[in-house]
Amino acid sequence: QQQQQQQAMSRPLLDAGLVGVVAAGLQVLTAVARLSRSLFQECLSLDGVSLEVSHLLATLLQTSAASLSSAAPFHTLPISPSRPGAAGSSASSFAVTLGSRGGAVTNNSSASESVGGTSYGVYDAGAFGDVAMLLHEVIIFMGHWVVGSPANQELLLAGRCATTLPLLCALPFQYFSDPVHREILFPTLLAICFNHPSLWHVLQGEMSGSMLLDYLQGRSSSPQSAVPSPFWPPDILLENRFDHSLWPAALTFFAAQPEPAPAPAPDPSSPVATVHRD
Repeated sequence: QQQQQQQAMSRPLLDAGLVGVVAAGLQVLTAVARLSRSLFQECLSLDGVSLEVSHLLATLLQTSAASLSSAAPFHTLPISPSRPGAAGSSASSFAVTLGSRGGAVTNNSSASESVGGTSYGVYDAGAFGDVAMLLHEVIIFMGHWVVGSPANQELLLAGRCATTLPLLCALPFQYFSDPVHREILFPTLLAICFNHPSLWHVLQGEMSGSMLLDYLQGRSSSPQSAVPSPFWPPDILLENRFDHSLWPAALTFFAAQPEPAPAPAPDPSSPVATVHRD
């Protein structure tokens, strides 16, 4: 029975074939968003499609995050974050860390390049690498879908979709500490919360909002500060997902938001509950 449980934990919750199909579809739609975000958002808002999109994104995010949480522990491999077909990318390596469009990185010579001498964590199992790829495509797609769209932002507060932002804030630690993972997640968090105090309040209940403000301030003062390699694919970068023209207004908005109130200190005069043991 223990062996069966271990085998179950070693398999992702999503079928590998389905993961590939869904990821490819998201890649096509994201390519449309890069060409014309207004057309992209208009097409996905016709006849109530936005509500279906929001439910789909919430489901994919929840399932892929849950699948990765049951994966084997992270191992560090020196890899070059590249996407096949991206301008200036190195076709010799496929980085799970960036959700590469071409397959999971494996522990062989194709993963031997290092980024500035830094090693980044990747999932050891190829199947989980495919799920990580899907998760990253969902995150990137979501940013394009919500940026500058108050209607789509509102959908992230409704029903099942209200779990979307907390799920993003609950991703593993490397999405907040590692520059590669952070560049995937943080532009989408900025797009979700910009000019929406309610969503910003939700984010602050899950993580420190100062991390997001510090990230944007760092990118504003040094645009190349988050580019760890010349092979970094342009479509991942903040300026190609959250328009540079929005940065000053975003800095003003996030800096003006009040800090969450600290939890009240326990009242020393209140009676202390005691535990009775039989």
